[in-house]
Amino acid sequence: MRAITLTELLISIIIIGIIMIGVISSDSAVRKNAQNQNASTLLTLNTRAVVNAIINNASLISGYRNDQGYSPTANGFCFRRDFNITTNAPNDPPTPADYSDDQWMCYTVVASNLRSCVKTAASGPSSCLSSDTLVGAVVSVTPAFDATANVFSVTIVNRADPSQPKSISNPEVTVSARASPPGQSQGL
Repeated sequence: MRAITLTELLISIIIIGIIMIGVISSDSAVRKNAQNQNASTLLTLNTRAVVNAIINNASLISGYRNDQGYSPTANGFCFRRDFNITTNAPNDPPTPADYSDDQWMCYTVVASNLRSCVKTAASGPSSCLSSDTLVGAVVSVTPAFDATANVFSVTIVNRADPSQPKSISNPEVTVSARASPPGQSQGL
């Protein structure tokens, strides 16, 4: 029987070391990829929640052919909502012909943050302030109202850190949605 020489032992250790380095590198890459994927999924879910909040309010737009109930503002937009519809009070029927009791639900992008606020019919649609309700961080919000088709759509672009450029560690997602508000009176 022959014993293992020192040279053979060193070569075996070097080969095992190279294999271990490969396994560790591969594991590290898989973990990093999974972490980036989780961040992207969470970002998509958060952005989807912001879009859903906007679309839920868009579905309550109250207006007619010459006054659609949608108004663009500086860095944002507003929807007119029939106040009595949103209260769901049994003795307060909807008042689609009376805009004096309505509210404007407004959204404004302020320093990479989407803010929401409610304005009275008397004050009319206007931009929200940085102290108003935070809806979520965003890169950009692109609203569109097609009065002919009676459809509101919104596209939001978002990043994990909206103030930083898009990268592997700062993924970017785009989420869009549409609403066709039943509160629109096309015949008026």
